Amino acid sequence: MSRQCLSRLHKEYEMIMKDPIPNAIACPDPQNWLHWHFVVFGLDKPYTNGVYHCELRFPIDYPMAPPSIIMHTPSGRFDPGQRICTSMSDYHPESWSPIWSVSTIIMGFISFMQSEENAAGTVSASNIEKQRLALLSKDFNMKCPKFMELFEPFFAQIMPKETVVKPPAVKEKSGSNWFFLGMLLMIIVGYYSYS
Repeated sequence: MSRQCLSRLHKEYEMIMKDPIPNAIACPDPQNWLHWHFVVFGLDKPYTNGVYHCELRFPIDYPMAPPSIIMHTPSGRFDPGQRICTSMSDYHPESWSPIWSVSTIIMGFISFMQSEENAAGTVSASNIEKQRLALLSKDFNMKCPKFMELFEPFFAQIMPKETVVKPPAVKEKSGSNWFFLGMLLMIIVGYYSYS
């Protein structure tokens, strides 16, 4: 890895720590700074409650060349473990610009994920299937050692909150209302009993 590449990735990591990416957490693999992992979470339907583990694989000449982008978690949008074709990935080096950063790549990827555009590495699934996979994503990721190693400290932030539905509050009735309702009920029962 070139000195320029390592320096740039270190600076980008510092920037992400100061200014987090909306709906994502990203960090380099401590054993290989050319491999960054990120988690996408907090999206709207059909990805509600989904937690998606993804990876950026940078070339040794980054930022002069683009990374590959891979999603590991089944989502119904991308083929797990396969490179994804986007304008900011290694599929299109001709459209790459060194002004792209880890943050802008991930934000662009999230936007692409929520579109219906087809490309290499995408799949077509119904919204119902995407919602089903979103609900299974947490359990899938928990079986991935790299996900656990890198993102366990962030679980409170990225894992879907348990939804607790409270029943509507019942207003207390005043004692006099209950008294009159009870009297009315006794009169009605008494009337039909003696009829």
